[in-house]
Amino acid sequence: MRGVKSGSILTRKALADVMRRKGRTALMVLGILIAVMGLTAVNQANDLIGAAFLYSANPASVPTISFLVDKLPPTIASTLARLPDVERFQLSTQLLTYWHVAGQSKAATIQITDYQDVYQQPLGTFQLTSGHLPGPDEIVMDVSDRTVHTVALGDSVTLNTPDGHTLSLRVVGLARTQGRALLVVKTQGLAYISTAVLQQLAASGKSEVHGSGHLPFLGTQIMVQTQNAVPTAPTYQAMARILDDAHIPIYDSFSASSSSIVQAELIVSGLLNIVRILAVVALLLVCLMIINTVTTVLSEQIRIIGAMKALGGTRWQIMSSYLLSVEIYGVIGTVLGIVGGLYICTEVASVVTTQTAADLGPFQISPRVILLSAAAGLLVPLLAALLPLWLGTRITVREAISAYGVQAGSSRQTYAWGRHFFWIPQTFWLGVRGLFRKPGQAALTLLTLILSIAVFMAVQVTNESIGATAVHQMNMYESDVVVTASSTENAAFSRQLISAMQSLPNVARVEPLDEATVTLSARQLHVIGLLANTRVYHPQLVAGRWLTAEEQDTFVSNDYAAERLHLHVGGYVTLSAGTKQVRWQLVGIVHETNDVAGSSNPTGQVGDAFTSLATLNLSLRDVPADASSHWYVQVHDHSHADLQQTVDGIQQRVNNLKGEDVSVDAPTLTPQQGPGVLVAIYSLFDTVAVLVALVGLLGLSHTLSASVIERRLEIGILRSLGATGWRVSLVFWIEGLALTVIAWAVGTALGLPGGNGMVNVLDTFIQPFDVAVSPLLIGSTLPFAIVVSFVASVGPALSASRVRISETLRYE
Repeated sequence: MRGVKSGSILTRKALADVMRRKGRTALMVLGILIAVMGLTAVNQANDLIGAAFLYSANPASVPTISFLVDKLPPTIASTLARLPDVERFQLSTQLLTYWHVAGQSKAATIQITDYQDVYQQPLGTFQLTSGHLPGPDEIVMDVSDRTVHTVALGDSVTLNTPDGHTLSLRVVGLARTQGRALLVVKTQGLAYISTAVLQQLAASGKSEVHGSGHLPFLGTQIMVQTQNAVPTAPTYQAMARILDDAHIPIYDSFSASSSSIVQAELIVSGLLNIVRILAVVALLLVCLMIINTVTTVLSEQIRIIGAMKALGGTRWQIMSSYLLSVEIYGVIGTVLGIVGGLYICTEVASVVTTQTAADLGPFQISPRVILLSAAAGLLVPLLAALLPLWLGTRITVREAISAYGVQAGSSRQTYAWGRHFFWIPQTFWLGVRGLFRKPGQAALTLLTLILSIAVFMAVQVTNESIGATAVHQMNMYESDVVVTASSTENAAFSRQLISAMQSLPNVARVEPLDEATVTLSARQLHVIGLLANTRVYHPQLVAGRWLTAEEQDTFVSNDYAAERLHLHVGGYVTLSAGTKQVRWQLVGIVHETNDVAGSSNPTGQVGDAFTSLATLNLSLRDVPADASSHWYVQVHDHSHADLQQTVDGIQQRVNNLKGEDVSVDAPTLTPQQGPGVLVAIYSLFDTVAVLVALVGLLGLSHTLSASVIERRLEIGILRSLGATGWRVSLVFWIEGLALTVIAWAVGTALGLPGGNGMVNVLDTFIQPFDVAVSPLLIGSTLPFAIVVSFVASVGPALSASRVRISETLRYE
């Protein structure tokens, strides 16, 4: 077997091995296909979704300081631009107004910005994802607007103008705004129109600056980006003094924090790294299956190996023949896997786009992803096959010729067990003893199944924990209707509104609430002012006590803030809000995860704190004790019709009080979109978990198929003794079930701490999540594993039931 002739013989043998064992070929190809498909889908989705998140969180075009004024004289603009720490300075015309789409009556607020050259303006950059830039009577909507109204190209959008009229514009483009996740936008929508249209609106009527934020308002937006690593507060205060000295009223303003930028980058990087690790686990499981398969093939063909060596075949020549078979599996599985992975990626991207109303940008196939998947599908199977081939082909000619081939193995101990447990059917022992025939093969199969179940369990624990935390945060306040003003209303308006809402027959309770952001030990803390005897918020106290109505200057912190900032019940802390400083006493600590940044963000927010509304207003903001911007309403009858009638009644009373910038919303009547990043986590994690489960299914199916081949003599004996096909197939059902139950027990024991570990990693990058493991989740994985065992055993069991006695007599 030397030269061209031996090469041709070995090639034909490799092709024969692929074609002769169609079931094994299908399993090998499917395993490689699934691994490559998962790797392709995950990496392509990471590139696509990750790039979209990074674009949305890119600080390059986001102003760190912004002021909205009526008009800005050129001399004042020049003075502001020359301040020391100002790196970029840009002016734009901005319209804050109401909008609605034709056929959709509900109006919402929107921020409309003009542009002169979208490709040259450094701040406020946006990218068209469909359509074209707007001309006269045209508008481009941000893709995030689809969470407010169902808007598409060609729709007609109606705007309220400052002179009291309406303006109808046609949607000619959809765009995504760079840094949208970091922008402080206080309206529900974002759009762009040409400068000429806004100048025409400016000439048609004059806007008035209202301290309460009434719309519409047309003015000039001052956008400033300060130098890197420079605190924005001094520059913000200097610009505010300049505008105040020039008697220029400020309609709105903000000063961004670098912590939000860091947090966005951590979320994206942490999420993608975890998913990549899960994809690598799927690839490792395929390697185990390949090792198992090659070992079985070599066991079957010991005599053939001996014959090839007797004819002069070298060890490397024999190995190359088997490697060629593996490479054929790899080529077929890789090609199909790459195609399937790209398809899955488009489906995952579609789910994320639909659920988050985000635009992921144009779908582009990454050459890096294709090369990585091809390398994994073609090289990894070869590397996995090298070790069993090297060990299997070292057999001598004499050992190979004298070997039986696929051995039945010893079952004396099993029979001993059977005699002790005589009441257990013999069919059960025939199935169970298959576990001990090939300990090495059984160990590899169990390892594959254990890892599959452990990963599946860990992913389910993680998703359940994320979901439970998200549900808690979205339902943090027990209310049926939420009434919100764009800014804190005066006390008289708040009292009138509460009285008007309480007069409605279905209203059971109305509670005012307001909020502010303070600085504590250089970290941002979100302070919520509510009634001390609140019924809309239910605190989970872990230390100290809750607020009382009689006391002042006290607050309750969340446990994460208390831990990170070393706060203790009974201690006094100094809080800062702008130039205002207060000293409050900490009287209690509650468990709360809302507004807490990941622990790896050293400047991120540390969550929520609670104080009485009177303390928030009198001590921190110097406004009347009962001033508020949020009102939470609880109703008696929660039926859809009565709740809708209550919402309409509240809206009518808001209109009667001329609350022009007050929104009324009933969460149960309006479908709520979940947080975008959580939808991406669910989609990616579940995709990888399903792929890992499929690899485990293929590994079990391959092991049972090999068991059928190994036990053909035994099957023939059973059939000759009168065993039916069903009885024979039941033996292999039991073998698969036994492997699955063992793997489920060990995999569950590993999956629970694994899920806890994944949650802890997400805590580091995203935010704290409460680990949620329900008994139903643990119990449901056993039926899932049994179903996997059933599906994996179908082919081998049917194959065993169809074996004829005459075929077993010709075996060997």
